[in-house]
Amino acid sequence: MHAIEIKNGEHRFAYNGQNGGTWHGLGTRVEGYSTVNDMLVAAIANWSVEKQPLYVQAPNGLDLVEVPNKVATVRVEHTLNADGVDTEYAPLGVVGKDYAVEQNLDAALWAVDLVGASGGDAVIDTMGVLHDGREFFVGVDLGTLVLDPDGIGDVIKRYLVVRNRHDGTSSLCAFPTMTRVVCHNTLTAAWGGAKRSSQIHNVRHTSGKDNRKAEAVQAMGIAQAISDKFIESAGAMMEISGGHDTLDLVINTLWEKP
Repeated sequence: MHAIEIKNGEHRFAYNGQNGGTWHGLGTRVEGYSTVNDMLVAAIANWSVEKQPLYVQAPNGLDLVEVPNKVATVRVEHTLNADGVDTEYAPLGVVGKDYAVEQNLDAALWAVDLVGASGGDAVIDTMGVLHDGREFFVGVDLGTLVLDPDGIGDVIKRYLVVRNRHDGTSSLCAFPTMTRVVCHNTLTAAWGGAKRSSQIHNVRHTSGKDNRKAEAVQAMGIAQAISDKFIESAGAMMEISGGHDTLDLVINTLWEKP
């Protein structure tokens, strides 16, 4: 199930066609990597979310009573038509009154910060809106690694994904993955793999989220340095020749015989 939002016949998803197509064949193809603003337009994700009071109907069936300590997250979308600007409101979820909204723009800019780029750089590979606007994701291609290019030529694709939900059911998060995220299925698979390897940076929707986003940027930089060191070490190890005797020596050194 791709779960990509469809509105007025348009799929709210965009991808860099130079990196190949998608299994579902949906969305807007762009040629090359895009800036945040350009991709938001291509994916039709350039709308905002507001918190608004939540009401229930009183027992008399006439009056409305405000729900204490709860608010609704509401998508606000402006579109041009023959008569001017039309504004549409769509409820997305129910959250606590202290819930801090993370706009699609801010989430995408965080993805750019995490990879060490600037807001105007064209680095976005995929972006989409899922579940009728309740979920948003952005993917950045971190490049392809080739271990031992003159030998086994092990190709490793790397991506950085930022995932955000506007309905209060999960935190804003970022994680590295080897899966190109183009839909709900691939997002779930990539997130699951990152969770198993404890590589997810979660940021709760609270007043301190900006500080935690900055901490994640620093942590991601440290993780990248470790990854680069691993690649360097792996390359060096692959240049060491050895036969069965060498392998037996390594095994017997690392693991004691029962």
